Amino acid sequence: MKTILCIAFLLLCPIILGLGTVTAYNKISSVLSKRASLPQKKPFIVRLCAYYSTGFMELFLLAGVTNALGVFLSLTFSETVKVFALLLIAVLTFAYLVFILLKFASLKNRTSAAGGASKDAKDSKEDKTSSDRYFILFLIISLFFSALALFITLRGKIYLSGDQTIETVNSFLSSNEMYSVNPLTGLPYDGDHPSRLDYMFLPFFYALLCRTFDLSVMKLLYHIIPAVYAVCAFSLFVTVGDAFFFERAGESDLSDVYPKTKVTLFYMICVFLLFCCGSAAGSISFNLFHSGFRSGTFLILLLVNYCLAMCIKKRWAACLIPIVLEPLAASTKFGIGACFVMTASLFVISKIRKKEEK
Repeated sequence: MKTILCIAFLLLCPIILGLGTVTAYNKISSVLSKRASLPQKKPFIVRLCAYYSTGFMELFLLAGVTNALGVFLSLTFSETVKVFALLLIAVLTFAYLVFILLKFASLKNRTSAAGGASKDAKDSKEDKTSSDRYFILFLIISLFFSALALFITLRGKIYLSGDQTIETVNSFLSSNEMYSVNPLTGLPYDGDHPSRLDYMFLPFFYALLCRTFDLSVMKLLYHIIPAVYAVCAFSLFVTVGDAFFFERAGESDLSDVYPKTKVTLFYMICVFLLFCCGSAAGSISFNLFHSGFRSGTFLILLLVNYCLAMCIKKRWAACLIPIVLEPLAASTKFGIGACFVMTASLFVISKIRKKEEK
């Protein structure tokens, strides 16, 4: 039961967080551009993936802020957990209220502008229903085989070399202190401890889940976290495909039918590569199946893909989330700055193209 509650939290909480953010951004974007909002043409599963992936990043951002606040104020682990709970409740309530208010205003505008468009609305509804069924069916099939592969691969095959995540989480739970005890010796840190490591939020987030849902560290890190990361990666694949084939092309012609075949094919290829790209240490498949809880998996599989999707959608403000989280998630300095370089490069290219089009 505790495992189910933890999985439900990691699946439902990001959706609620993303509801308010994505809806507000789409509303603001449609008002500023003075045209119809793009997400009204998207299938339900695509919107759901956008909500989930955005909310997942916001959940980690909230964990990073809370962890930094706890370290800066020298709070105990229990006190920091309480701060996180209060902030999460406040943010969830605000996000839900924003979503309800914007949806109510949008529904009111649609009702007043309905007129004689009943036939068009009916055709649009039928096309939307067919498209939704198409996406949901494929998503269910993909998740089933992915979960099966994940279950088979994770059985007793965990790569732990060079990682201290499990020891750090255990030190949080046993000592009720954050980064004050060396996880390998159990003794207080000496003066050689790098201060940057105090702001790593992944161990805090994992320990928070273990404390809240009374889970063992092994069960959370070996089974639940890799499975949830896989689900988030699936949603990011759909979001990236949507950015490639709809929003980028839809800027010139909003009358096009949603390219569900292209997006689904892109999603299929990404899932295939994720599960079949190799078993060598360091590959994406290896990281997910054998060390899914480590920071490298979080960076490569989630942060980079989310940053790419936001860059293609030209949501430059949203790119700040992976840019901020990247140095706070990586336990080493290797690879830090990839999201910043990607965002800066694509931002400059976008401005050059816009200038040439004029």
